Amino acid sequence: MSPRGWAGLAALCLVGVAKGGCGAGDELAPSAGAGAGGAGKGGGGGKSGKAGQAGKAGSGGKVWGPGGAGGKAGTAGVAGGAGCAGCPMVVSTGVDGYVPATPCPADYECGPGCTPVFSVPYTYVNLSQFWFDPAGVVDTARHALLYRGAGATETMVVGLPEGDSGFAHPTLSPSYLVARHYTWPEPKAASEQNYMHVYDRATGKLAYAWSMPGTEGGPSRVYYGAVATDKYVVLTNGGALLRFDLAKGGEPKILGSSNCWVAQLVGNKYLCPDDSTLRFMSVDIETGETEALAPGPSMQADGACALDGSACAWVDYRDPPADKSTYSNRLGGEVYRFELGSKRLERLTFDSPADPHVKTCAMVEGDLTVWQQKATPPTVGGTVTAAAMDRLYRDDRATGMRCRYPLTDVLVGGLYQRQVYIVRFDNNFEGTQRVAKIDLDSPEIPWECEPAPSPVVVP
Repeated sequence: MSPRGWAGLAALCLVGVAKGGCGAGDELAPSAGAGAGGAGKGGGGGKSGKAGQAGKAGSGGKVWGPGGAGGKAGTAGVAGGAGCAGCPMVVSTGVDGYVPATPCPADYECGPGCTPVFSVPYTYVNLSQFWFDPAGVVDTARHALLYRGAGATETMVVGLPEGDSGFAHPTLSPSYLVARHYTWPEPKAASEQNYMHVYDRATGKLAYAWSMPGTEGGPSRVYYGAVATDKYVVLTNGGALLRFDLAKGGEPKILGSSNCWVAQLVGNKYLCPDDSTLRFMSVDIETGETEALAPGPSMQADGACALDGSACAWVDYRDPPADKSTYSNRLGGEVYRFELGSKRLERLTFDSPADPHVKTCAMVEGDLTVWQQKATPPTVGGTVTAAAMDRLYRDDRATGMRCRYPLTDVLVGGLYQRQVYIVRFDNNFEGTQRVAKIDLDSPEIPWECEPAPSPVVVP
């Protein structure tokens, strides 16, 4: 999806629509993998480096289908060249496991209260899609997965073996990194494959792989909305919600229908703003039981849940003139908060109908609710995109205050320990991009604050 497309949640606030269906008789073929050979590691940029040592032989991948044989040892890497412009990311290919990323200059400034999460800038032909949990952050560049553990000082890279291909849609479990490995450009022939790769979080080594075949008029080879535990990977593929069992292997179980670009897992519940129902949905990943969190008369989109599973927030379009919105033309929208334990639904913002403003990326943590907003009102027939949001808002029940400050060229994707995780873009979304985080309590941020209006309980 283009950076100018609409956005909606979780660990990056974006949305997309996947068409097609997957019936109970459809099958996803298992893949047979082969271990990748090692590759030598050349010297880095800056001063010329020495030639690297030959890599070790790769181990066989633990895959569904025949186990792959270990690859041959790679040749020694060539000496690194002199310093290179633009601080490019160097990805060592053919290595089964992590390699360090080439670090960037330390003088990068991403704004008040903001610090970069990754030590590398990168370009990506699609929009960056990152995922975080308290133990780390994973992101996708075109040819690599970037991972940084909590408290770590170095960004680690999982590189692709070779060829014009890439990663997308990453997620994390306590023990694994999960991402879609795809050919580039997207495959046209039904015989070409996309894969779901599962990597050991501690080492970066490939642990599991499934093929996602796709056929003309059948299941999609592209998947979205992946979440993972150490037991399952659950994702949306071709309109179906599939559950892969890491312990048992075999074919995935179809839990039901789903069309979620991104999702979260709270206990056994798969939670997401579903692009098919246009409601915030909950699916039990053990039983497949499905329900809307708070059934309403209009679209619910662009939301997320607290990492502790206490509450969710989204932008609701029931309040005029937003009730006349379409998916691509938003005419306002208000922030609603839903407490998962008590099932209490509250309306937090009250711009409509007199002064509606487009909002997106609503998130919650404890007493805090955060969202992005467009300063100027929308126009009928106009298209206001998530990339056009130019204000960051926070509503804090502990202080009773609502605050805002200008924030442009940013998409918000997560909230943890009162820090907002973002993707910051250079050159109006056409240049490099970085995952960063903003400390909401930083004295550097020029907040404009006023007493927050009292929330209204919605029956």
